[in-house]
Amino acid sequence: MSGHLVWLAGRGVSMSCGLCWDVPQALEDACRRGEIDRAELTARICAELARAEADPAVDTRPLHLLASHLRFLEGKQSFVTTNWDGLLDRALRAHGFAAPLHLNGSIAERNLLTAWDDERARERVPQACEGLRRLMDADVCVVAGLSLANRLDEALVARLRGKRGGRWLVVNHDAAEVRQACELLRAQLARCEVSAVAEPFDAWVEAGMPGLGVAPQRAAAEQGAHQ
Repeated sequence: MSGHLVWLAGRGVSMSCGLCWDVPQALEDACRRGEIDRAELTARICAELARAEADPAVDTRPLHLLASHLRFLEGKQSFVTTNWDGLLDRALRAHGFAAPLHLNGSIAERNLLTAWDDERARERVPQACEGLRRLMDADVCVVAGLSLANRLDEALVARLRGKRGGRWLVVNHDAAEVRQACELLRAQLARCEVSAVAEPFDAWVEAGMPGLGVAPQRAAAEQGAHQ
């Protein structure tokens, strides 16, 4: 594989590492009732997610294996994520890759976009503009662990509507979410080819990321040496 490969990583990528934290319903309800303001909401999300991320049960081996595979791919590679956590950041840096661009902010920067924000709020996130530019420039984009089902994700795809050509591969464990994501991409990006793999992200990486031209045996050997 050659050209510009862009990874658009969502929550499913972190879940494959055991980070299954979500915004507690009680916190959402308190914000909805006006008992806490947006600043307190994001501060509490940052604190709770940071604790969940530091749990010893979180295992980032799927991300290290991904990075090992990528050494055998030709062409430029970029990483963009809608996640707030830093699991992917640390794994990529450990292998000499640049950290992902966070489209929805990060707990490190404490500049989160939430379900209560609209697409215009993305302009407050310094990395968002460059992340969108890379998605527009991609020859191949892998949408990993992202359902594209919420308002912010749908608005993100709408902003890419003018993209000409390229291939999009959706990787997600949930077959229904795969269909929904593909339908949205085909509707908004009519000039792009869209295909899908209904498989958990970690299982797909373990299999050598079929379709992207990787040498899984060599990459797996490197992963063993890294641990």
